[in-house]
Amino acid sequence: MTPNSLFAAPSRVKIKSTALVFTLLVIFTLILTACGGGNSTTSSTGSKAVLKVAAQSYDFAQSGFNPFNTHTNAGIQGLVYETLYFVNVNDGSFTPMLATDYKWNSDNTQVTFTMRQNVKWNDGKPFSADDVAFTFNMMKQFPAADSLGVWSFLKDVTAPDANTVVMTFQKAYPPVLVNIAGHVYIIPKHVFASVGDPTKFLTDHPVGTGPFTLTRYQPDLAVYDKNPNYWQAGRVKVDEIRFPEYKDNSTLQLALPKGDVDWAG
Repeated sequence: MTPNSLFAAPSRVKIKSTALVFTLLVIFTLILTACGGGNSTTSSTGSKAVLKVAAQSYDFAQSGFNPFNTHTNAGIQGLVYETLYFVNVNDGSFTPMLATDYKWNSDNTQVTFTMRQNVKWNDGKPFSADDVAFTFNMMKQFPAADSLGVWSFLKDVTAPDANTVVMTFQKAYPPVLVNIAGHVYIIPKHVFASVGDPTKFLTDHPVGTGPFTLTRYQPDLAVYDKNPNYWQAGRVKVDEIRFPEYKDNSTLQLALPKGDVDWAG
């Protein structure tokens, strides 16, 4: 197995390098432990496999754990939220995430996605195509949420049934599929339908379909536990990820050799 795309996806086309490195390292650690190869950088706390990642600032928390807000550690979003596909920026390959298939029409002006079945949000409610259509239509209603500008290309997004999403484009432009499928985090309709402007929504209980759930947050520590409702929970071998916050580099540099953290960035 190679660290290709099983557990997180980049959140923006213009994702900052530190966020991308963080995301890839988390994915790499999870997949290595899942494959049972080599020595993992995770530590053991009792019977739990714990990954401790340090950062100088916890920007995801500062943005209210909201995938529509931009922030430095964008890769952390991939612990909670998922995209339709993971797009490998190195080779252009698409790995199915919330969608399992897509097909273009004959003139490349419409694409139909098939949703993965039996997926649940981390609060236990079922995921469906309606959540995907809602996500994109909310981005249309509130343009500030459309940081990728996908509605410059889209004409219409509908969910004709619980397992199907149909996206119609203003004109043929297949390359935009990278942004649409690989860089838009899907949000739960049952949470966001009542919040108004999604860019202003703040919560410390983010609801996503990803491999982890935020279980504890305080100013100097965020803790994510393995999501028991995750659609491939059996492949996630890290039980907990902790993000202690360090205010300065000197303190952070001391934490690594002491074993207080497994990785810093």
